[in-house]
Amino acid sequence: MGDARCDFYDWTAHRSCNEPARWVTHQSSVGTRRERHYCDAHRPPRAHPMITLPATETGAPPAEPKPPKGR
Repeated sequence: MGDARCDFYDWTAHRSCNEPARWVTHQSSVGTRRERHYCDAHRPPRAHPMITLPATETGAPPAEPKPPKGR
């Protein structure tokens, strides 16, 4: 997952989370793109997983082929 750390900052306690990040958000503004990283505890609803594992690594069975459509 890399060295990314959680970007959440608690303004009331004046401290950052600094936990390993597992989620990322992408925001664009006037031609610039910014990534923000979050841990599980501070993940916003719009966040996406940083790494997507293939079905074989997640333990999910492989998808069955669809039967041909009959007429």
